[in-house]
Amino acid sequence: AESTMSAAHMAVDVWYAEDTLAKTNPPNAPQVVSRMDYRGAEGLFIKSAVAEEAWTRQSALLLYYQSYNVEVFPDVSSLFTAFDVVNGTDAPAPQTWDSCSQFESRRGENAEAYLRHTGDAAGVENISGTLHLRCWPGDWWFSEWCRDDPSTCIPVATQKGYFFNAIPQWAHFHKIPLAIRSYPVRAF
Repeated sequence: AESTMSAAHMAVDVWYAEDTLAKTNPPNAPQVVSRMDYRGAEGLFIKSAVAEEAWTRQSALLLYYQSYNVEVFPDVSSLFTAFDVVNGTDAPAPQTWDSCSQFESRRGENAEAYLRHTGDAAGVENISGTLHLRCWPGDWWFSEWCRDDPSTCIPVATQKGYFFNAIPQWAHFHKIPLAIRSYPVRAF
């Protein structure tokens, strides 16, 4: 049977842009599948078809962080477009994404807090005396849960570096295999 899964599954914290995207690009606007019933400053959106397929294939409720935990669902990334596809030859050209080195949210206090709370020294780097979340080739940041094999990462798009201050800790503590890249508004 032909898969109904789309090429993009998550939009990271686009609350402020959701209405604009719905008006300017309706087919690609995020659909709220459900609410997680907590107060927060950040969030992920996935398409309902992806959530339904995850439930059918793995009994994974993608509405909850625990469902992304690689220790509970080792092949959770198989529910999403493969990292190799998103980062491959058919991926957007480098000039269409933002360099992760430019974001204030990935350096200084945020990187120090990440290291202090997680102990993940491989997820940070010292650049000219300032700690930064590490940028891997292709301007991706990889969580420790898929860093050794990026093909097992769930690719996540953010806008203008938004969420780089929080999602690395999220990925660490919830054991989520994420690869994060930022795209400018024009790429959406």
